[in-house]
Amino acid sequence: MRKEKKSKFGAFVVFFIVFIFVSSIVGFIYSGETDSFKYKDFKFTRTQTQWFTTINNQRLSFDYFPSEVEQIELSEETKTILLNKPEIDITSDTDDIYIEDISLAQYNMGISLSTLNIYVRSGFTTNNTYDMPIITCMDATLAVPIIYFQHSNQTKVTLQDNCIIAEARNNMDILRIKDRILYSIFGIME
Repeated sequence: MRKEKKSKFGAFVVFFIVFIFVSSIVGFIYSGETDSFKYKDFKFTRTQTQWFTTINNQRLSFDYFPSEVEQIELSEETKTILLNKPEIDITSDTDDIYIEDISLAQYNMGISLSTLNIYVRSGFTTNNTYDMPIITCMDATLAVPIIYFQHSNQTKVTLQDNCIIAEARNNMDILRIKDRILYSIFGIME
């Protein structure tokens, strides 16, 4: 009888240890996702540095929650130009003071838009040492619009012919504009 009691206690200890290990692993996996919020019909989860939502079984990341970029206006014409395009070109000046953030925005837009089979071609407005293509607003067409990121004393998005000029007054606004444009393309925001 004493042996049976020991074996029940031993089984309980083993079960308890396995439970602790499994719950620790599950906790570690989901520890980065701390908050969950809804915006319209979309559920967003937040990690320490990013916002995530799933569209068409694709997990997409953003730097800002939609309500944080609502004040950046996009005209109806700008939204229309961006929709259903096989390619969107993104450009900037090589010596722009926000060039690192612009490069990050270009890269992240390329990853996000590839889920919609939209190719993003990055370049600069002039000859450059990076062997990147020269892309200017003069190259913009209805089939291939251009987004031209640049620093400015204000943050706004305007449209000139088929060239979307994304002006930012600080480096964070580059990423805010990027998210605002992506939210529009993915139908999360109007």
